[in-house]
Amino acid sequence: MWEFEQPDAPGLGRDATPKQKLMNWIQEKLPPELPITNFTSDWNDGRAIGALVDACAPGLFPDWNKRDPRNALENAKEAMDLAERYLGIPQLIHPHEMINPRVDEQSMMTYLSQYPSAKLKPGAPIKPKTNSARVRCYGKGSLNKCSFYLTWTKKCTKFS
Repeated sequence: MWEFEQPDAPGLGRDATPKQKLMNWIQEKLPPELPITNFTSDWNDGRAIGALVDACAPGLFPDWNKRDPRNALENAKEAMDLAERYLGIPQLIHPHEMINPRVDEQSMMTYLSQYPSAKLKPGAPIKPKTNSARVRCYGKGSLNKCSFYLTWTKKCTKFS
C-alpha cells in the first residue's frame, strides 16, 4: 500500500493499478474547476502543476488559476521550482518537457508520484489566499456590510 493510500477509499481497491491510484489522489487534491483525466495533455499549460503544488502546500502557489495558459513554460517552471525548493520534490523532468504535447506519460507519472509524500520545508513563502467570491454576509443591512467586507477583503489580499 502506498503511503498516501487509505485502504477503504472509494476507487482505490486492491485491483486499482498504481496509475489509477495516483490519478485518483491527484483528482481528490485538485479543485473541481481543473479536471485532470490524464498524465499528458492536461498538464501542458503549467497550471495543473501549480494547482498541485498549492494543494500540497496551501498558499505556496495560490494564484495558479490566474496564470495565462499561453505562458506554459513560465507557469510550469515556477511551480516546479517551488516544489523542488520547498517540498523537496526533485525535477525528474524539466518544465519544457512537461509542457510538450508529446510528454512521456511514464515520466510524468514518476515525477507526480513524489507529491503524495511531499512535506513543506520551513521558510516557505506561504501567502494567504481569500476567495472574495466566497465571502457571505447575513442579517439586517447585510448588503452594505457585505460590500464593505468584500472591498476590505480584496484590499487585504493584494500582495506585492
